[in-house]
Amino acid sequence: MALRLTLDNPKFAIDQINAVWKSHLPKVPLYYTFLGDRYNNAHKADAAASKLFTAIALLNIVVACIGLFGLVTYTTVQRTKEIGIRKVLGASGWIIVKMISNSFLKLVGFAFLASMPLAFVTVNKWLERFAYKVDLSVWTFISTGVVVFFVTFTTVCYITIRASRANPVDALKYE
Repeated sequence: MALRLTLDNPKFAIDQINAVWKSHLPKVPLYYTFLGDRYNNAHKADAAASKLFTAIALLNIVVACIGLFGLVTYTTVQRTKEIGIRKVLGASGWIIVKMISNSFLKLVGFAFLASMPLAFVTVNKWLERFAYKVDLSVWTFISTGVVVFFVTFTTVCYITIRASRANPVDALKYE
């Protein structure tokens, strides 16, 4: 049985319902729940999963940024002589940044393109569980890609600019 109650005094309404119930079915106890509580309980698992996924995603982003930082640093150190020679021959900092960032941006672009179909299918399957779902937009994936490329390019630029500002003579003496 479902009843609509006013929210003025729910305790009084429940007491009245209980009295009517006991007058008609004295041997059967009255069990009741509020519909709002049932809705909230139904979505608690999704709220907990959302917090867990957010924490895992942030941890993945931090680990990926640290890995990217290490990889770019390693590549820059390995190419120290090349950077020094290019600087001596008149290359600007932007040319050096472009030279090193091309390979990383290509790898990130390939990884992004490879992961998007899997992400699209997975999120669509998850959204099918809901009665009212939000349609996925292409702009969601495009904005994610822009953020990923921005973080990658910023990391590469930071390390490469630092290496390109070093004295080319020191770079040529390296190793």
